[in-house]
Amino acid sequence: MTHRSLRLCAILGAIGIACMVCALTLAASAAWDAARRGDLIIMPWSAAR
Repeated sequence: MTHRSLRLCAILGAIGIACMVCALTLAASAAWDAARRGDLIIMPWSAAR
């Protein structure tokens, strides 16, 4: 691979990781808000089997 394609691959990888972190943060925030409101359904371990 050339130097330019390696740099492009690194930039795209960094953008992808940043987007994934942002999406995980938003999902965690939504779950946290739902849990605080009491809207989150939590299945006990005994019912999971």
